[in-house]
Parts: sequence; C-alpha cells; structure tokens
Amino acid sequence: MPYVLTLPNALKRWKVKILDNELLFEEPHVTIVFKTELWRFGLRSRTFLDDYPRPDKLPQMLMAEIIANVATLCDEWNKRFPTNPVSQDNGDKAER
Repeated sequence: MPYVLTLPNALKRWKVKILDNELLFEEPHVTIVFKTELWRFGLRSRTFLDDYPRPDKLPQMLMAEIIANVATLCDEWNKRFPTNPVSQDNGDKAER
C-alpha cells in the first residue's frame, strides 16, 4: 500500500505519495499527483526528476509541506525500499 502524506485541507485536491512499485535504480522520490498530472521530487537531490509537467505549476504551500515533512518521507521510503535507502541529511538543496 502506498504511503500518502497528509496535507492541509487547502491542498485537498493534491496527493503526495510514495508508491509501492518504484524502480530501485531510480533516485528515491515522492510522486506528486494533481488530477492526471504527475511530478517526481527526489528525496536525495531535493529537485524535480522531470522537466514536464513544469514544477512551477505547483503551489508554494505544497512544496513547503513536502520540505517540512522530508524526514518522514525519507523514513517511509526507507521502510519500503531498504536496499535503496535515502539519508535525511542531504544538505539544503533547493527545489527547482
């Protein structure tokens, strides 16, 4: 079962998930979902893994929630994928 980050009501149409079927050769990441659009945000690099859809379409409040909960997201990734762990202290890299 995927992990779903609990978001404030103002972001109720958005989802931030760690899916169960991720490829282990990819960077650990969360998948951000809005309607039919998907963004992948790397937990190691703290950057977006894809150029499309454009990351600037995401609400600042959503990105603030992801950054505020990055330790929890790293823990949840590590529980699901112990052979591809992510450290929680990867520096303060800004998202693009």
